[in-house]
Amino acid sequence: MRKVFLATAAIFLMAGLAYAVDVIVVRYNPETKEVTVKEGDKEATYKVAENVKVTLKDKEGNTKEGTFKDFEGRLKFAGKGKAGGPKVDVTVKDGVITEVTLTVFGKKKN
Repeated sequence: MRKVFLATAAIFLMAGLAYAVDVIVVRYNPETKEVTVKEGDKEATYKVAENVKVTLKDKEGNTKEGTFKDFEGRLKFAGKGKAGGPKVDVTVKDGVITEVTLTVFGKKKN
């Protein structure tokens, strides 16, 4: 019984260390590489990891690996538009963004 309890506790502890969430980018500071995002009603500021993993996802759900330039290009739209900025899916670990998934829009190349 103790083993089951400890295993369950360990799973919940590990799940709390890194989490993924859809956010709206509010501000981006390129000098400090800090991103202020809006999660629901609250704002949070995260640092972007040097080796951030960027994934590009199209409308059909196909994914391919992207670069930090792709992410930084999307961050230039921060604070603009009706929604406040671009929506991205980020994985945060210890206050640092380690993974980003961007939805690619536009025409598909043949």
